[in-house]
This record gives sequence, structure tokens and C-alpha cells, in this order.
Amino acid sequence: EKVIDGAGQGRDEESALRHGRQLHALLELLPTADKSNWAKLAAQILNSNSEPYDEAENIELLAEATTILENPDLAFIFTSSSLAEVEITAQMEPGVLFGVIDRLVITETKILAVDFKSTLSVPALLAEVPLGYLRQMGAYAAGLAQIYPDHKIETAILWTKPATLMRLPHELVTDAFLEVTAS
Repeated sequence: EKVIDGAGQGRDEESALRHGRQLHALLELLPTADKSNWAKLAAQILNSNSEPYDEAENIELLAEATTILENPDLAFIFTSSSLAEVEITAQMEPGVLFGVIDRLVITETKILAVDFKSTLSVPALLAEVPLGYLRQMGAYAAGLAQIYPDHKIETAILWTKPATLMRLPHELVTDAFLEVTAS
């Protein structure tokens, strides 16, 4: 089965998943490095993990990561004070939440949980965001509310290919998550 992007290009599911994992690794590790070393570091990161090394694909991955990291509207997500790959565990009905939040931005009064999505078809409207994504972000919001009860909890999806941040209304993700816990 092929996953098709807006330009009509496709990847098989395994390739698409590998691309997402590799891009996540770059977005986790490149922000803390000097920009002049990104290409060298990216090659090391991508060549050292368990994924097959493909030079052409790695050039594409670095270009995609660079577009995201150089976008001034997204810079606040990748500051040295934000946290990458944050593991979260919280007790909830009907069980325990285990997750990894791609990026967590913490201020005195707010928490922003950002999940990276490298899917090739990006929804234009909130109503088009897959329910599973909304439930995932609702679970993160519920878990973070337990950990940070005095903070306003916000969630967003960073769509990697167009390098855009989609903020998700709290009520939308909460309702999606509550549908799971009610059933």
C-alpha cells in the first residue's frame, strides 16, 4: 500500500514510518547543535541508527528538518529551554497512560505539548484531523494536567512537510479523549 503526498509522490508504509522516525531523530538532536554542523551531525545520526542508510533520502530528511528548524514561527518550540522526547506516565481511567511527547514547551503559566506528524496528507481544517491524533493529544493534555495542575495545558501538531503548527482547541482534544474513556 502506498501513502500519497500532495505532490502525487508515494511511499510504502514501511518507508513512510522509517522517514518519520528518522525525521524525529533529527528534530530531537539538531536544535542543540551549532547550525554549521547540522549536515555532519545529521549524517552521523542517520548512519548510526538501525534504519537503512540511504544518502538521497538523508539529504531529503536534512532539508525537511532544516525547513522546520529555520522557520521563525516555530523557533519557540526548539529553544534550549524546551524539552524533547518527554516520557509521560499518568494514572487515568481506564488505566495508565504511557506516552512520549515529541516536544514540551513549559512557561510559568502554560504547557504546550507538540506532536510531530510526518504524514504526507495534511488536513487543512481542524475537522479533518484524524480522531486518533485528537485522542492522543487529549490523553497528553489530561496527563499533563495531573502533573502541572496550576498551568494552562495546550496541545498542537507540527505537520512536518509543510512545517506548520496546528494548535488544537483544548475542548476538541478533551472531548475526543473522553470518548475513549467513556466507552
